[in-house]
This record gives sequence, C-alpha cells and structure tokens, in this order.
Amino acid sequence: MRKMFLFIFVLVTGVAASWLAVSATGPPVNSHPDPPAEYEFYWDDGTLSYFWCWYTGGNYWAVQFDDEKTGGVADGTVTAYGAATYPDWPDSTYQGCYMHVFDDVSGYPGADLDHAYLGFTDPGSFEWIDAAVALSTSIFYIAFEQFGDYPYCDSVGVDAEAGTHNWTGYLGDWSPMDLFGDFMLRCYWEDDTVEDYLPPEVTGMNPADGAGDVPAETTITFHVVDDISGVDVATIEFTVEDTSRNIHSFALAFSVGGLSPTGLISGVLYIDDTDPLDVACTFTPDSDLPYADVITCTVAAGLADILGNETDHDVVWDFTTEGEPVEDFSPPEVTGMNPADGAEDVPVETTIVFHVWDDFSGVDVATIEFTVEDTSRNIHSFAPTFSVGGLSPTGVISGVLHVDDIDPLDVVCKFTPDDDLPYTDTITCTVAAGLADALGNETHNDIVWDFSTEDVGVKNSTWGEIKALY
Repeated sequence: MRKMFLFIFVLVTGVAASWLAVSATGPPVNSHPDPPAEYEFYWDDGTLSYFWCWYTGGNYWAVQFDDEKTGGVADGTVTAYGAATYPDWPDSTYQGCYMHVFDDVSGYPGADLDHAYLGFTDPGSFEWIDAAVALSTSIFYIAFEQFGDYPYCDSVGVDAEAGTHNWTGYLGDWSPMDLFGDFMLRCYWEDDTVEDYLPPEVTGMNPADGAGDVPAETTITFHVVDDISGVDVATIEFTVEDTSRNIHSFALAFSVGGLSPTGLISGVLYIDDTDPLDVACTFTPDSDLPYADVITCTVAAGLADILGNETDHDVVWDFTTEGEPVEDFSPPEVTGMNPADGAEDVPVETTIVFHVWDDFSGVDVATIEFTVEDTSRNIHSFAPTFSVGGLSPTGVISGVLHVDDIDPLDVVCKFTPDDDLPYTDTITCTVAAGLADALGNETHNDIVWDFSTEDVGVKNSTWGEIKALY
C-alpha cells in the first residue's frame, strides 16, 4: 500500500512539474534578510525549485532543527514559523495548510506544541505565523500539514539541493526523508538562556554602611549574590580593620583559602554556600570590637562567579561602634513629687504623685516602699504603709498605690487615699531606704518630703438656709 502511494506521489509531482515546466533554478523566495537573521532556522537555499503534495490531505511534510541550530539549548522559544508554497499548483484557489511545532521524543516528532492555520496570500514567498512556543528539547520540528486532497490543496516548496533534515508523516507514521531537496519550512527561535558577563555583588551588609552606635559584641554579615552562574566561594577574601585609629596591625584577612591573621581583630568567617546564587557570610570576632571606633570591612577585588567573571575593585563599607558604656553604681532617685516638699494649703482630696528614676539600669519596682503619715498630730498609729510588695497598712490613712512601670527608667507612682486627708495637718511622705535598680544599687536612707493641707472650710449660708435646718 505504501509503495503504491509513493508511486502515485512521484507520478503526481513529476507530471505536475513537467506541466508547469519549472526550472531547477527557479525564483528566489527568501523574504527575510540575506543572510537570514541570526536566529532564523532553515535548511533550504531560498530558491523554490520543486513542489510536493500528498494525494490525500491530513499528511505532513516536516523539517528537523537539531543541536546544529540550537547549540544544545533546550529551553528556547519559537517566535514565528512558516512555509513557502508554489504559485498556482496544484490549483490557484490557495486552500492553505496547518502549520505545527513538534517536540522531539527519541529522535522522532513527538508532542504537538503549537499549530495554526496558514492561509497563503502571497505564493512564492514565505508566509508566517507569529507565536511564542516554549521548547523543552534542543531538537524540534516544523511541519506542514496538507489541507485538502490533490488537486484541491497547496503544495510545499522544495529547493534543488539535496535534503538533509526532511521528514514525512503519513497516516501517523513518521520517517526521515533525505531525497530531492529541502522542504522550505522555517522558523524564528530565541535562546532563553541569559548570557552572564557580570561578576557577583556584595549585598545585605549588617551592620550597614554608615551605621552608628553599633554594639561592640556585633557579628558582621553580608551576602555574595550571583543570580545566574553562582558564586566561586574560593574567591571570597574578607578584611576587617579598625581604621579610626589607623592601626593596620589590627587588620585580619579571612578567606576560604585560609589566610593567616595579621592583627588583633581575630575571628571566624563562616560561609554558607547552600545556595550558590546567594552565599551568606558571617564573621564572628574572637572578642568585642573596640568602642567608639570606625570599623572598615572589605571584600577584596577578584571576587568571581563560577564562569570567572570577577570584580575589578574592592567592595568596602564601614560603621562606627558604640561608646564605652558607663558603669552604673548609683541607686534610683525620687523626683517629681506632687505635692512638692514644703507645699502648703494642699486640698484634702489630693492624690500624691512621685517618680522613681534610674536612667541606666532601670528601677526594681519590687523595692518601692511608700509610707504616708499625719505627722503634725504625731499619731503614728494612723500612718499607713504601702508598697509593691504588699505591706499591710499600719494606720487609718489607707489608700492605693498605683505603680506605672511602662518605662522602667522612669516609674510613675500615684497614691490615692481612701478618704480625704485631714485638714490643717502636716502630711509626711517617705520612700524607704532599700530602693534599688535592676543591678541592685540601693538607697541607704529614707527619702522624705512633707506638705501641709488646707484649713477647714467655712460655708457661707443664707438666713433662709439656716432656718430650713430647723
């Protein structure tokens, strides 16, 4: 059956060619720049010399584009594909064809990645289908599927040179066919591989360039990033210097190659290359960095990716460390008393407010012990004692002491008596010795202040109001 078809096919094409008297050096139909663009794939020589068609529609002519064209790149994209048909043969109605892009499976056309109808409007020239066909193999096929049976069909153009990458698809059976000339099937292809000419970059420095007041116990981190080829970690060479003193004997160089320290700021550079596109580097000094100094960090020139693209200059950043801390040997202070020490004519409904302040270590609120006494009568049995520790009241001037320690450096205390304070009396307030900060620095004496309350008020009443009482 196949032999009979081939005989009919040769007969049809031979008779048709003789009838049209087509020259072996027919008209050029290359409709693109000569030489064609860098990524226009084709095997034909651009001269339409023959024309082939199947006796029945639904069968294929195809060309294979292999590694010779793609360079072995598997993830390219076909951006356009097309064909040339011979004018007025077998007829002049131009039924068009279906064009296909097939991937390669074991050396044969495989999955149909894209197809579209191509209606010929300018026979004798290449006509195109715009596309964006993503490939996953470095070998693929452009195919012409005949639309209609002979003679009501369009033919595929063929050049006069010996074919090299032709394929036929008949009744689902694909076969290479390197007879006669090349089928005039072409495509445009783009290489999605990004060429890499750039060296790695140093990013994510911490402390950042220009940072100030950096703790002396800081570790230094940075990233070496190369998002295409990956970092050659053997080229990472890191230097730390105390440049404010300009004592280069303190410099230390660290590298994967194991350079020895040249100064006193020693430490360990840990390189995490789990992700070769983003290498994380952490330098931990053996001891704290010097206080109030400029620390300069340098990644040396020559930092490279695995393709050998390297930096031609040092990458430098610096930061300033914190000042030497002030040692805290002082206890908290009591400030902001209200009523103030010595105040007079204070309303009896007054609440008592004071602050406990320690601007280094913060206040240990558990050590706040507060006592209120009516000392003008010197009746100490009437005095209540209040503290965060919950001491029991020792008198009748009871109340609530609220301690607001949202800011441990400035603790606000507010005492609200249960009843009004006595009139025309001296009220003495005491914060007991032992008030301490978080480091345990404590007071050795009571902190005392007093104030006088207002006289008993006299209410002005009308005679009518007085009579109403009786």
